[in-house]
Amino acid sequence: CHSVEKLYSSPLTKYFNVAVKKSTKNIISKYTKNESYNKMNQIIDKVVKEVLLKEKCDDIIQNNTTELNFDNDKINQIINKISKQLNIELKEKISKDEIYYLVYAPLSKYHIVSNLGPNIPYSVKTTGNIKTNYKTNVKEYGINNSLIEVKLLIEINFEVILPFLNEIYKLEKEIILDSKIIHGETPRYYLNNE
Repeated sequence: CHSVEKLYSSPLTKYFNVAVKKSTKNIISKYTKNESYNKMNQIIDKVVKEVLLKEKCDDIIQNNTTELNFDNDKINQIINKISKQLNIELKEKISKDEIYYLVYAPLSKYHIVSNLGPNIPYSVKTTGNIKTNYKTNVKEYGINNSLIEVKLLIEINFEVILPFLNEIYKLEKEIILDSKIIHGETPRYYLNNE
């Protein structure tokens, strides 16, 4: 009995306990982060799809023969609708004190014990407003062609709350609203790269 007490109080055992706790926290933190990202991405994809099906986005980039224009009013209208709908969806699905459970056993590599072990509760809360914006991107696309893209930028901050750990994460997502290929004039000949 005395040797068992000595074994559990040894520095090696204390180090092992600290290492296991740290490793377990890292595994659980990564798992809940990934699950939360998946939930957020599903909500974002659903909202963006619903809004873009109702709105006509293929006329955001307007190409005349001499100039290229962006319909900023249309872009801002789409972004505003997506932002409002995201706020509503996140309040309904994320912010309503819903508790999720993480079964600890599947985190190990032994699937036979997947029904054993404690269920660890966690919740996800948004921690601020949803930031939406857009950016334009111009890329070279072959000889004398350009690819013009208008992308929606979404940023959501959220917190994963576990019994022993709270972490704040940022989800950033880019979604293409419209893209066009602009064909330039092809020269009749090339001579010494001129």
